[in-house]
Amino acid sequence: MALPLASRGVFLGAVLAWARAAGEFGAVIFVGGPGAVDFVEKSRSVSILLKRVVKAAAKKNGLAASFMAKPFAEHAGCGLHVHVSLVDEDGNIVSLTQSINHFFGSGIVPEGTGFLLNNHMDDFSMDPHSPNAPGPHRRPVSNMGPLILFRSGRPFLVLGSPGGTRIVPSLTQILFNVTRFGMSLDEAIEAPRFFSYSTGGRAGDLHLEDRIPEATRAALERLGHNLVVREAYDKYFGGAQGLMLLQDEGLILGGADSRRDGSGAGY
Repeated sequence: MALPLASRGVFLGAVLAWARAAGEFGAVIFVGGPGAVDFVEKSRSVSILLKRVVKAAAKKNGLAASFMAKPFAEHAGCGLHVHVSLVDEDGNIVSLTQSINHFFGSGIVPEGTGFLLNNHMDDFSMDPHSPNAPGPHRRPVSNMGPLILFRSGRPFLVLGSPGGTRIVPSLTQILFNVTRFGMSLDEAIEAPRFFSYSTGGRAGDLHLEDRIPEATRAALERLGHNLVVREAYDKYFGGAQGLMLLQDEGLILGGADSRRDGSGAGY
């Protein structure tokens, strides 16, 4: 199997890493509940935002992440998310990521229900000036990204993953693998992943799986990235579950991530 980061060289890895950091930078300005952010007004700042991102990338500076309630390290290893992708015989589609946030959520089970309440209030920022600050009618930022991708006007991919802040980068890499590198869904999900973050105004480490070639890792280090090499199929990078709908062939193909529990089934 041709791995994207190996076959397309270091450039893609560097660009996507900076794009992820740029996304966190944009979140400082744009991310917040609809009642907290004037999206029309903020959208006028897009060109300024892009210039600032490019300038920051060129100088290898970190990008702000004030929307986070806590430093990223405090969130690492915690969380309880699951994802399910479904298609029924009538063509109805569900892409559902369910989360109670931390393990056991709030730790509260309403009497007579048998389920835990989440603690997603923790996702608000404690910075009162952040667009993600708590307030009336506001909703906290969420990392969840269940998706249904259309091709030529018809559903093509149903995809999602647990994994906290690694969800969006992981799904992006899977989409690249399918749509740009011609992988099957299972190959795209199983391919090695990487992740970068920004916190405290500085770019964080670049986490990647040890299946990414050493030559690629060395080139990334020469570009200034501080690498954290993780084991193959590390659950740190989520556990994507997906369906590929090949409608002309009348086929539905499933893909389940070896990094965590999950499987495909038909009926």
